[in-house]
Amino acid sequence: MDLMGIERAKSALKRWRAAYKEKGLLGLEDSRKYSTGRPLERELSLEEKYARLEA
Repeated sequence: MDLMGIERAKSALKRWRAAYKEKGLLGLEDSRKYSTGRPLERELSLEEKYARLEA
């Protein structure tokens, strides 16, 4: 690995360690998986709207 690749890997590991220390395994989960940026095609129920407000 070249020098830039090593530094990039070190910084990624530092971020992952901090996320794991703060939130456990949930901190390592890919957040892009659940928020694509696209609006929902269906109307939310009252329970779902309430859950989003609490989050």
